[in-house]
Amino acid sequence: MPTHATRCLVILSCALFARPGSAAQESDSLTSRFEGSAIDSTTLPSPGVAWGLSVAATVVPVAVTLLAPSEQANIVAGAAVLVGPATGYFYGGCAGRGVQGVALRAAAAGAGVYVIHSLQESHSDFLPPQVVCLVIGLAAFVAWDALYDSFMVSEHVKSRNELRRSLGLEPTLRMAADGTPMMGVTIRTGK
Repeated sequence: MPTHATRCLVILSCALFARPGSAAQESDSLTSRFEGSAIDSTTLPSPGVAWGLSVAATVVPVAVTLLAPSEQANIVAGAAVLVGPATGYFYGGCAGRGVQGVALRAAAAGAGVYVIHSLQESHSDFLPPQVVCLVIGLAAFVAWDALYDSFMVSEHVKSRNELRRSLGLEPTLRMAADGTPMMGVTIRTGK
């Protein structure tokens, strides 16, 4: 018999992968996918799957922590906030953007942990308001950056797919000045 937390987790996971989109958007993406380019015949990463991976890898561990808190769950949720949004970037071939996001979030989280740790070592009962604001600001930045990366990954993957479609090699048949056919290769660098 599934517990209430398990049912909530299943419903949340299903809702994350059911990204809304119109039929017109789907037909446009299918039409543009088969416009006669050699790279169009290969499978490009789906922006919707990239979005789903990023959101699920971030939200599901945090939701589990909220439903069943423990020390291990807190560690997993923290790691999910740092790395989770990058999963869609790695899937979509935008690894540089994924690493950049992880590095930014890790640097901000590390700075916050350092400030908190240094305050604990000082054994002071007084917390200066500037320090409290700094820690809250760093935590807000980590949360905002994780949400931004999670919800913008589909746009980045879509742009990357367009770039991949615009590059390619095409066989070319040309006629020489004397009328003999010449075979060559044309490098396509844009539409």
